[in-house]
Amino acid sequence: MSEPLKAVFLSYASQDAEAARRVCESLRSGGMEVWFDADGGLEHGDEWDAKIRRQIKECVLFIPIISASTQARLEGYFRIEWELAAERAMGIAAGVPFILPIVIDGTREPDALVPDRFRKVQWTSIPGGFVAPEVRARVVKLWSHRTGVLSHEAARVGNPTSRPFTPPPFQGGRGLAAVVFTDVVGYSARMQRDEAGTMALVQADFARMSERCAEHGGEVLNTMGDGLLMCFSSAVQAVTCALQIQSEFGARRGTLPPEQTLEHRMGVHIGDVFRQETGGVAGDGVNIASRLEGKAPVGGVCISQMVHDTVKGKVPMQAVFIGPESFKNISEPIPIWHIAAEGGPTPSRAPFASAKRRTHSWRWPALAAAAVALVATGVWFALRRPAAPPRPPVASVAPAKDRPATQTATGSDKSPPPTKRKADPLEVATAVIEKPRGIAVVSFENLDAADQAFFAAGVTEEVTQHLAKIRALRVMSKDAVARFKGGVADLPAMTRELGIGAALTGSVRRAGDLVRISVRLLAAPSGETLWSEQYDRPAKDIFAVQSDVAKSVVLALQTSLSPQERARIERPPTTDIEAYALYLQAGGKPAPEAIELLKRVVALDPKFAQAYCGLSWIYVRRASTTGRDDLDRALAAARMAVLLDPQQARAHYAMGNALAGVGQIDASRQSYLRAIELNPSYSAALNDLSVLE
Repeated sequence: MSEPLKAVFLSYASQDAEAARRVCESLRSGGMEVWFDADGGLEHGDEWDAKIRRQIKECVLFIPIISASTQARLEGYFRIEWELAAERAMGIAAGVPFILPIVIDGTREPDALVPDRFRKVQWTSIPGGFVAPEVRARVVKLWSHRTGVLSHEAARVGNPTSRPFTPPPFQGGRGLAAVVFTDVVGYSARMQRDEAGTMALVQADFARMSERCAEHGGEVLNTMGDGLLMCFSSAVQAVTCALQIQSEFGARRGTLPPEQTLEHRMGVHIGDVFRQETGGVAGDGVNIASRLEGKAPVGGVCISQMVHDTVKGKVPMQAVFIGPESFKNISEPIPIWHIAAEGGPTPSRAPFASAKRRTHSWRWPALAAAAVALVATGVWFALRRPAAPPRPPVASVAPAKDRPATQTATGSDKSPPPTKRKADPLEVATAVIEKPRGIAVVSFENLDAADQAFFAAGVTEEVTQHLAKIRALRVMSKDAVARFKGGVADLPAMTRELGIGAALTGSVRRAGDLVRISVRLLAAPSGETLWSEQYDRPAKDIFAVQSDVAKSVVLALQTSLSPQERARIERPPTTDIEAYALYLQAGGKPAPEAIELLKRVVALDPKFAQAYCGLSWIYVRRASTTGRDDLDRALAAARMAVLLDPQQARAHYAMGNALAGVGQIDASRQSYLRAIELNPSYSAALNDLSVLE
């Protein structure tokens, strides 16, 4: 069980379970611990009742969810929870927050059937349980003020604890690593103005940084009150993570007032890291990364020359050379660079004057030794646990023509370099220890009659979407792959232009209620078969086959799959195979026919979110000639899709399109960003977002 007086109790009627889960997930993503009884347990009967009563007695905040469902139920266990909370509130000093009522629909406070104690505090409206960032920030602020929690462990999503963080077991107590050091800009001044508010914002940002760090295969080694120390086995992972974090934080500048956001500086360096007897970590990697952080512009990233030479050509970024800088207790000046995500604002030279660019004669023997050490460290990390490969940040996806060709097992690049230069041993070292994870899904061949081609196309689309949900993979868009008319025969060209390391293809045949799907995973550019399988299943098992294919690809490419990703892949879009077949047929039909087919789909399965997405897209496209009524229909269908499946990227993309159509640009931007967050390979959302920008 969580520690007393550090958790939030969420109380709701069973009819509001989905909305309650959305509230729970949002609060947990802000670093809060939430007691949510739908998580399950072994208790039952009197034991379960005793647990609930104990949690209400010990929780730091009590959040009742109020709705038409609670209004309609004059009896229910949630009413016992409400009375227990009201009773406890009587013993809490006036002005101290404890009960925070949430309304998820149009229920009016004067009419609400709630304890009188609930009316003594301000209510918060959260339609459908979709928590806006500013609302979550306010709740986190209250929670942080009540608990006084500011440890990194409390910032870890859904798992606060008072236990000290244990650094990874470096071989022999030390190791070569890529280190990211972060710092909050103006931390002391903000703490003087608003201590509780600043603590809440720092905690929320630390939670986000920790999530991104884990996604890119790194670990948080230490916290320093206003900064994090993150460690990676690869400089590519470290820089990609830093740029993605700064891009995300930068995107909120135009949407939130300054008092609700923080700015951070980051420094990245490759160096030696060792564990101290006290449990902390130190070394040249930490020391220099912390000095580089101080040279970064506000909201920016500063890297050393060694890091720049390692990641150049491997991470989409903009870089400005600042020049050699002297650091206290560092014998020689270190050339440094300011970097930013590709496609974003150009990195600034500030706060330094422009330095005259000079060429430096580096000591190649020393670099070669560092390269060997980096390879050894990377191999050791790879043996210790599989590291999730880096994903390009949302704002820095490089055009295909700018991405390097896939490297062979020896680390050589078959594409001729733009200019002749000496081979960089650090680049070669990194190429050896990092496998490409770019993948293209080539349209599955239809082995049935031409009028059944929609089924093979649907299988291709669903498998592509499943793979795109896996952050360890970089999945090419359907349009990008379609440019290569020869399919797998064009694998060398596909590899060269898209930078992929593998391609997935296959065939589909139906026979009555049976379906045969043959799948092959090919290495790029050689075409060597990495894995193949043939599935002979009943048509109703098509969803299980599609998820099995995605999981097999992950296994064959030796990448990682989180429990959350597995759950998203294994969740079928519908349980009605007839509705699914009609949905696939609608994909290739003119608008009037497609709308009628999709209406039949939602009549068969009213919870089929993807069908509402399809309706919304068609209405948006048709609105250019039909007018506002279709835009209203598009918005209604998109809202239904998001309500039914808030974790589906396509639902948020449909919402973004509909909102853009009715002129709600800021809201549209947020929907596109949410879609990209759920599916970083979602090229349509990336393209439409760029149009808004």
